[in-house]
Amino acid sequence: MYGGVGTFDYKLELLHDQTTGETETNQSQRWISMEMCHGTYSSDDCTNDIAMIKFDKPVAVLPHTKYALRLRNQGARTNNGDGGTGVITGTDGTKFTFSSCSLSFNGTNPTRGQIPQILYHSSPNSDEPNITASTASLANTFSRQSALSITVSVVR
Repeated sequence: MYGGVGTFDYKLELLHDQTTGETETNQSQRWISMEMCHGTYSSDDCTNDIAMIKFDKPVAVLPHTKYALRLRNQGARTNNGDGGTGVITGTDGTKFTFSSCSLSFNGTNPTRGQIPQILYHSSPNSDEPNITASTASLANTFSRQSALSITVSVVR
């Protein structure tokens, strides 16, 4: 997340939208908490104004499913990103689609926000018999490169 000058207390939560049907409105979304982490960071913990915050363990997410990251950051004023994009495709083909969220009350949206990058790992499809350890290693490398690519795109 973007940092600033001073010390900050944060709470980061991953939520899953439990509503069904494509005609649902934001007011009828049912968000279920999947994972949460909290702590403190300062400007000393930031590199290029970005503090790396991670959940305590990896969280499995499903394709074609709506999730929200809710960040509560308390402290002095923080930096933010502008000019974000609605869709990012990683080098491994993983596609993230960002949209406005009913949980946002401070004006953040896909164009302007606090979360400049998402670190993810894409697991190969276990149904394919030709997946080897080297292929899995290559997928891991691509997912790291994707995270870096997303960061560079958002920062630009």
